[in-house]
Amino acid sequence: MAEKIDYVFKVVLIGDSAVGKSQILARFARNEFSLDSKATIGVEFQTRTLQIQQKRIKAQIWDTAGQERYRAVTSAYYRGAVGALLVYDITKRQSFDHIPRWLDELRSHADKNIVIMLVGNKSDLEDQRAVATEDAREFAQKEGLFFLETSALEATNVETAFQTVLTEIFNIVNRRNLSSDPRASANAPALSGTKIVVPGPGQEVQTSSLGAADEEISRATLLWRAAKLPIYSVALVPLTVGSAAAYLQTGLFFGKRYLVLLAASALVITWLNLSNDVYDFDTGADRDKKESVVNIIGSRTVTQIAAYICLALGFMGIVWAFAEARDTRFLLLITYAIICGYVYQVRIGTEAGSRIVKFGVTSLYVLLLVFGLSKALPSTCVFLCALTAPMGKLVADFVEQNHNDNIKIFMAKYYCVRLHAIFGAALAFGFFLGRRGITG
Repeated sequence: MAEKIDYVFKVVLIGDSAVGKSQILARFARNEFSLDSKATIGVEFQTRTLQIQQKRIKAQIWDTAGQERYRAVTSAYYRGAVGALLVYDITKRQSFDHIPRWLDELRSHADKNIVIMLVGNKSDLEDQRAVATEDAREFAQKEGLFFLETSALEATNVETAFQTVLTEIFNIVNRRNLSSDPRASANAPALSGTKIVVPGPGQEVQTSSLGAADEEISRATLLWRAAKLPIYSVALVPLTVGSAAAYLQTGLFFGKRYLVLLAASALVITWLNLSNDVYDFDTGADRDKKESVVNIIGSRTVTQIAAYICLALGFMGIVWAFAEARDTRFLLLITYAIICGYVYQVRIGTEAGSRIVKFGVTSLYVLLLVFGLSKALPSTCVFLCALTAPMGKLVADFVEQNHNDNIKIFMAKYYCVRLHAIFGAALAFGFFLGRRGITG
């Protein structure tokens, strides 16, 4: 088991594009420097664990894109930050002139007591200097900032910059939590962006970021949870029911086509899961969620690219299957599925959602009765599906009773998936029995 983490501190790197933020992060986190580094897209983060005054500190460093088009995205990630490195390029005067704007944005979104260091990067390019050290030092003193000049290329002062910020954060939190004088504690600066409880005997660290409890959960376990395997029954059940219905009518079953459609549908659902994690990450909903793929792998960009690849491969598989069947109606079905996928990400509220679930469950069994009476369904289907009614009532009652409970309502989707799987299995088996001449 990994050693226990005492504190988790979130630190953001901000500043114009191409000032070297990603290189500073790479130098601190992995002691690396890349000569062909590309511009950051959106937000990336890396972690490094270090020791300060006999305490294990996990530094979670967020590298934010400097381009204007990402400003709306990155503003969400200032929340919860307790430290910041405000970076400019000493060879580009404009990057320094933009520092006041970055500082205003930081202070308007982050904790009021956030620890900030002004960093003049690329100090190895002294012969191209466009920003005097004294100008930057004077600005830092006026704004109450720490100040250092660094070189990610030569690894100059990078470690010192992070150590200074993290140590200051630690001192502030330590004074707040360990002061035996209530008056001194009241006067000490407080970092409210990250909730930290100093552990006593048998007590675990609690933070609003990834903490000690996360360290005890393996990466493989988190990835398994993030996969959300029960959700894939959303693809398995309709395909199986559809194939069973076709078998009832024709006595034919196309195994290859079925498997390709199943794999393609699974890829589309994977796209939905990954894009949903990206959506939640962008809105801040997944900031504390251990099972978020973005948080597990530490890259919003990689997650989004993987989502698009899954969607493209899934689309190709669906096109192939329907081309084999010479049926062009797939265009309508795909459009409808994608619309449903985006609607899925719209927050309608749990109370409205509970009404929708109750209406859907009720409609399911009403239609079952109507189709049974009209002989549109074999009696075997009606009988077997009717046996799932207690599960349907359980789902409807659960969401109605718990839609205001943020913890319990989380389980509603799994109850819905179970009902979907059980009802679908009953329907498919009923079609099979109907074809075999078993009418109940």
